[in-house]
Amino acid sequence: MNGIESNAQRVTSTRDFVLGERTAYTKTELSVCGTLNREGIMGRKILVADDDPICRHAVVDCLTMWGHEVIAVEDGLQAWSELQKENSPELAILDWIMPRMNGIQLLQQLRTHHREPYTYVLLLTAKTDTKDLLQGLGAGADDYLMKPFDVQELEARLRVGKRIIDREQRTRSAAFEQLEAMHDPLTGIYNRTAIVDALRRELARAGRDDAHITVIMADLDDRMASDLRGYGAAVTATTLHEIAVRIKTTMRAYDSLGCYDERRFLLVVPGCRGRDASRVAERVRIALTTEPLLVGKHRIRASLALGTVCAHKNADIDSVLRAAEAALRTAKASVSPEPSP
Repeated sequence: MNGIESNAQRVTSTRDFVLGERTAYTKTELSVCGTLNREGIMGRKILVADDDPICRHAVVDCLTMWGHEVIAVEDGLQAWSELQKENSPELAILDWIMPRMNGIQLLQQLRTHHREPYTYVLLLTAKTDTKDLLQGLGAGADDYLMKPFDVQELEARLRVGKRIIDREQRTRSAAFEQLEAMHDPLTGIYNRTAIVDALRRELARAGRDDAHITVIMADLDDRMASDLRGYGAAVTATTLHEIAVRIKTTMRAYDSLGCYDERRFLLVVPGCRGRDASRVAERVRIALTTEPLLVGKHRIRASLALGTVCAHKNADIDSVLRAAEAALRTAKASVSPEPSP
């Protein structure tokens, strides 16, 4: 039979075929089946793995007739290789019994690696015992289809798979949009809304736990701001990103960092007071000033003022932010202007 080789390939041909001893489907019958359901399952990239060439071609012919891009392989190891590639199929039809790596082993491998995006797997099997089917589902299959299969049943199960994949994609898109909405596109850290929300949450937690919070507001001093204006917008953007990266190296996993405005940063440090607050500010200063920032061909010396305040359980967020801004103004006023290098 032509159309499928031992290695993976994308299949575009169709032909009449006989599936096992069950029935024969013609191109016309398949076309009618696909046309009736065109809105349901069109246009997916689907992996088909089966060492039986008759069954493999049968599945491939159905899928290509319905407009899918099909990648067909004849053993589990080839299927695993395809699933590791970038933009790999999000839907796979796997035979249970295959050489080198069977369908169950492949499923276990796939689910162990927690691949993203999720791969919906339809297990194709001649096994009919309930315990076998439970084993397949337990290994990570999302659904199964008995051999020899019915074309309309295959289509119906693919329709279910499409709904699951579409829902997964919508969930990922919503999560990504939420993440984007919380982060500053220039620096990759929290934007003003998100960092203020983080401060509000930590103040509420401090109120419950009778704890303290240190808040550090950092701003470029006038000399550095003037230098960056001379370098231009692109260098300024990269420099601000590098400053954020340096500050993050001083943070614990539960500290929060965000952009308070276009050149000011806000660092929220829970459970920190007094001398500990001073040590945190000193770590930030050392991280920023020990080595120049390397931005393209430029070596830029960071020069920032840090305003530090310690808040207790009774502090409200507006008062804390005003105190941090006041501390920052005091810090900037105490910095003697230095000539640019």
